Amino acid sequence: MYGWRMRIGLLVPATNGVAEQEYRRLADHVDGVAVFAARVPCPPGRISKQWERDYGDGCLGAAERILSVEPDVIVIANTSGTLMNADRKLAEQVHKATGVKTIATIQAVVDSLKRLHVRRLGLVTPYNDEFNQEFLRYFAAARFKVVDLQTQNESDILSIGRLRPEVAYSLARRLSGKFDGIFISCTDFRSIEAIPLLERDMHVPVISSNLASFSEALLAGGIRASLQGWGRLLERPWESD
Repeated sequence: MYGWRMRIGLLVPATNGVAEQEYRRLADHVDGVAVFAARVPCPPGRISKQWERDYGDGCLGAAERILSVEPDVIVIANTSGTLMNADRKLAEQVHKATGVKTIATIQAVVDSLKRLHVRRLGLVTPYNDEFNQEFLRYFAAARFKVVDLQTQNESDILSIGRLRPEVAYSLARRLSGKFDGIFISCTDFRSIEAIPLLERDMHVPVISSNLASFSEALLAGGIRASLQGWGRLLERPWESD
């Protein structure tokens, strides 16, 4: 049986080709933890607020499907989707419908930054300006200071998933100003390989959407795991409070 210690259920946009792969790479380093995914119907095309609202509409159906593998924790694996649907409290809706602990990616990011005592933030995204402005407003409301923002300025959903980790690395290296941590946004932006390199080269903690939500999923499931080589957050996350 896979997941004899813990099973993580991902609710992934149908177009996302990164989240499952990064989660499984991380889970391979934690004995007895397995990852299963259900896809939320989402058409390819231009990313927009309406696209993200439609994703929110499809989450409950995907949550019902993931129940068939009896997950211990469900993760809504969409950063902008959980941000754009924050008013709808998607995690609460999914938890109420399934009875399973549920994590929203954007909240996992906030919690992870707090664990690392980050308040002055360098922000890296693949998004266009419309979405970047939403993130700036969100972090300001959460009492983070975004010192600098670097973006790939992509609007096509499938193009984001094709970006390589060196793009994330390069964008982060362009950040300027006095920040005490870096967040690389988007569960469909491949970046976990860049995180340990950035921490070594820039001397600050670095997290991504998938790294943060994976860490929070382990904590929610009561799993104490120390993962080396993937950045400070996963080394001993339960001691970061």
